[in-house]
Amino acid sequence: MHVFEPVLQHRAEQRLDQHRRREESSIEAQLFDQLQAIEDLKDRHMRQMQLRPDRSDQPEAFEARRRDEQQDLIDRIFRDYDNWLRDTHSLDDKPYFQVAAAFSGQEGQR
Repeated sequence: MHVFEPVLQHRAEQRLDQHRRREESSIEAQLFDQLQAIEDLKDRHMRQMQLRPDRSDQPEAFEARRRDEQQDLIDRIFRDYDNWLRDTHSLDDKPYFQVAAAFSGQEGQR
């Protein structure tokens, strides 16, 4: 079996690379659509936050700080989701594979 391992490994890598290239364009299109959708949603959140009237009798400095904190929260949530989308929609160039075999029966039987 050791004689065939380099040949089998090379063929498997070729097949996996072909499959990855075929799938990559489809995945990239889906990723682009999803990233655009979350960017639109983030913009709506930011506009909504800016439209909210000040609800307290606090000085403007406190209200500005509250708005900044809300904006930072929105930025962080959408940045984390963006990173997660990119991480889960990317394929490795060098996949890991392991070949395992099990044999049973007695020697000499077919």
